Amino acid sequence: MDKYGNTLLLAFVAGILTISKAPKDWINMLPFGTQNIYWGLAVCVVAYILIINYFRHAYRSFKRKLYLSKSSEEYHKKQNQEAMQILWDQVDGLSEADRADLRKFIETNNQPISKGGYFSYDSLYQSDWVVSMEKRTPKTTTAIDYTTGKEVTLHGYDTHVYKLKEPIFLALKYSMETYGRIGNFE
Repeated sequence: MDKYGNTLLLAFVAGILTISKAPKDWINMLPFGTQNIYWGLAVCVVAYILIINYFRHAYRSFKRKLYLSKSSEEYHKKQNQEAMQILWDQVDGLSEADRADLRKFIETNNQPISKGGYFSYDSLYQSDWVVSMEKRTPKTTTAIDYTTGKEVTLHGYDTHVYKLKEPIFLALKYSMETYGRIGNFE
């Protein structure tokens, strides 16, 4: 009674209403003689208990799935935010030129960038965020000759081409599209 008291009471009331509204011919068709009405009531009560418990179970199951879905969504959102914060912290640790190159990678859909020379140990191009390939690419730059004060054109070569690794590129692109930034200070 403690566990199924309300269910039993509701099923009993529904059973009485069903028996009182059922045609007398249906009750007389039962094979129990003078006790047909009692057996009919018992069958109705059991049937209503099963129906009520089925709907209660379906409701609880739906409610549990809804809760799990919502908590899973919140968990993934929190994990995503933490991952973005780690990414932003790392981007903020890069030089201004490296951050500009990251924006260029995003704008050009990760097209290779030609670079040459030596990079500091904390440069983007010394990190595991990029893949590189040796490729000599001619480049021209202009500089001012300090002895004459005139602008001169210098010819040289970039030694490597670089592009971001796909997971890093996708994370930065997602950050730019979703948050409009790739670091904490943009």
